[in-house]
Amino acid sequence: MNSTLKILGLGRCPIGLLRKNLLKDPESPLTAKQEIVFDHHYILNPFPCTQPNVCDDTLQKIGHYHCVPSLQDQFKGLDRIKEYQICIIEIFPPAPLYFHKTLEVFACFESFTTQLQTGGFESELIDNPENPSHLDPEIYILNLSRLIESVQKKNKAISVILLNAELLYDQMGNHLGSPLLHQIMDSVKRNILKLYKQVSLLDMNEVVSQLSKKKLCFFETEFPLLYIRHKPNLEPIAVARDCKHASPRLRHYFTLAFCRLLRQNGHSCLEMESRDFGEHALPHDYEQRAAAFLSAHNKNFQVSFKDSRVFSQYVGYVLDTNDFRGHENLRTYIQDFESFDIREGQDLVTCLYHIRTLAAYLFATKKPLLTSLCLIGMRVLLLPKTVHDHYTTYVLLWIKNIGLVARQIIQCNRHISAQPFHIFLQRLKEKEYLHNYEVVRQVLAFEKVCPPLGESCPPKTCFQKKIRKIGIFLPRSTPFYMTMFFGLKRGFEQMGIEVSGWTELLEEKALLEFCRQFKPDFIFEMNRSRNQLPNFPWEIPHVCWIVDLMGNEYSYFKGSEILYSFTTLMPQCFTKNTDSYIDWLPPGIDPQIYYPKESPFLHDFSFIGHIPLPWNKKELERPLYPHDRKSKTFADFIHEYDRLWKISPKQPTPPESLHSMMGRYSLLQDENQDIDIKDVTLRYDILFRSRRINIRKLLVDAVLPVSESIAIFGPENWKQWPKYGKFYHRFVEDPNHLREICQTSRLNIHEGVGLHMRSLDCFASGGCLLYLDVDERNGVGAGLEFCFEKNRHYVELDKGDFSYQLKQLLSDEKHLRRIGLNAAQLTHEKHSWAQRAKKIIQDINYVKS
Repeated sequence: MNSTLKILGLGRCPIGLLRKNLLKDPESPLTAKQEIVFDHHYILNPFPCTQPNVCDDTLQKIGHYHCVPSLQDQFKGLDRIKEYQICIIEIFPPAPLYFHKTLEVFACFESFTTQLQTGGFESELIDNPENPSHLDPEIYILNLSRLIESVQKKNKAISVILLNAELLYDQMGNHLGSPLLHQIMDSVKRNILKLYKQVSLLDMNEVVSQLSKKKLCFFETEFPLLYIRHKPNLEPIAVARDCKHASPRLRHYFTLAFCRLLRQNGHSCLEMESRDFGEHALPHDYEQRAAAFLSAHNKNFQVSFKDSRVFSQYVGYVLDTNDFRGHENLRTYIQDFESFDIREGQDLVTCLYHIRTLAAYLFATKKPLLTSLCLIGMRVLLLPKTVHDHYTTYVLLWIKNIGLVARQIIQCNRHISAQPFHIFLQRLKEKEYLHNYEVVRQVLAFEKVCPPLGESCPPKTCFQKKIRKIGIFLPRSTPFYMTMFFGLKRGFEQMGIEVSGWTELLEEKALLEFCRQFKPDFIFEMNRSRNQLPNFPWEIPHVCWIVDLMGNEYSYFKGSEILYSFTTLMPQCFTKNTDSYIDWLPPGIDPQIYYPKESPFLHDFSFIGHIPLPWNKKELERPLYPHDRKSKTFADFIHEYDRLWKISPKQPTPPESLHSMMGRYSLLQDENQDIDIKDVTLRYDILFRSRRINIRKLLVDAVLPVSESIAIFGPENWKQWPKYGKFYHRFVEDPNHLREICQTSRLNIHEGVGLHMRSLDCFASGGCLLYLDVDERNGVGAGLEFCFEKNRHYVELDKGDFSYQLKQLLSDEKHLRRIGLNAAQLTHEKHSWAQRAKKIIQDINYVKS
């Protein structure tokens, strides 16, 4: 009996990784009753292995060509097949073939170089570009059959294991990966396994399915890597999940499955013990897994990104959930990445999947970070030729990904300059030794589809001069807006910038005259974007701060160089509708008005804000669809909304309630969050006013059982609500009085947008903020936890007995004052209007660059 088990593997990296897990992994508790020999021939298509009459003379003539896979592996892989007991053949979408014109042999190459071309090889696509043979599943199955027959003919006792290491399905059974592989695997299961004896299948999808049932792993946790899927000519298709490179943990379980399959085939010599990965059950729901992962990694994301798989998993969750904090972290990370010092070739290896994932992220979001991307590319090109020669594969992958994304950014953000990419291409042209590779020539060809150097559309502003003057215009002349205007004005003036403007939005003609006389370097307006000013000159940048949608859809706002949103949730809604630079801009505080001062408490609770008026009869009788005689009325909607509000585990959204009432919507789905009602007032009442009424009622009702020492300030609408009117004091115009209210209330109630004027003014005054997340599905309070710490800068009730928690808080006045002072210190340090002005200038300069 032969004391050695010999295995031959034909395929790509999965074969090599299986070999490593069996033989070379120092942590692998492998026990073998015999010595194991595992040889691996790297192939990209089964056909070259089956070619007859590839003699040694033929190989000698072309065998010295530098190529991957080697011609030796492709032509001579079966020469010693009689020595092996096991032959593993990987099933995968094959690479295109190249035909040698004089020697009449076919081969495959990862990169087709000029050496191969001048040596006589040419692509089979030249003769049939529309129907390449490597994309025909029937031809692949035919070649696979020939390979199996060749193996079994030369070694009748050998066991053949077909191996698929690519992911084909997600958790819900939806197709992933290559459509071609789906067709191939279907034919393998229906035909190949039935046709040939001593042939079995090891399928990664079966391993994932078994582990998913145990809640130990899921498709995105074990195949987290992302990339840009593209055609051979580098025409991008979409961002896709890398279904080839499984996690080390899954590869271990895959190796265990391989050992079990060997034992089933009578080879009991190989055993492998299962490693302990410290596993714990994961949530079965994808969104719950995403939320838990993002929550764990958002605050310390730089630490988490040491592992490229963790990084890719993070990016995948951010893209799928549109997590605002994640987008912010990634923008910062990309800007930090541009300064990463790539000194040696190993850096290209270490960070390959980082740059590939970043490329996928930028491709998906179309964020105009062209300069950062090209700076990264320049660092790769600055490496010496010796490094490029030794790490050619990695250099080409970096160049390809940077080229793919740069072209996408330029084509989707036509208002930005293509100059950084032109500079990158110029440096690439200088590396003539890299022109030997087809992918480099393809990237250089991108120059033809990019705007000529110095051109953009619309015309790019000349951004060389320092910002000296700006114009600020806010919507209305009220005390609220006037306080904001002068606070922001003082913030810019601290930077030496002259500010002019007022608390009203000028008519376009008047605004143009203002620009002619004052000559601002940019205009900052609230709730009005450039597209609403058709004649506004392009040479003056326009910044729009969206605080109130005013019943409009997100697509209504576009054209401005920068679109700021008031909440953390809005930016993700604008990214699909505009080419503007999108960011979150919370309000600030004016330290001359809001500052801490210890004062005697006058109230247990205070709330500053408005509540809409109760519905009147005329409003309730409005038909939702006037042209439909059987249409439901607005009263029907309110009845359904209130009903669902009471019975739902989480507050329903108005669109959910409307669709539920109309019998066309399943409650709490994430789809169809829009309504098909065009009347602006009715639409506003459904989407915003109805929700605001319920939220404000719930707000006061939450504290009412604990104390009736409640002071409500705001418009007189509160008087029209009998239950709450007795707590109403007055409308407050003077911001100094607002400060005093915050300082004389034990708990200042706040809900909704986390970093609101109301919350920041309270913080800056040294008041203790009580945040009530009464609409937890909305998530608008996220800004609060980004910038402040619960129970240190503000208090928030945990689920359970609200009354007990509130009584405990009210009984400890020293604790409340300490929290208020903590919040005041942080707010004055980081959240003044001066800090907001500094951010706006930084962003303007960034967009200009």
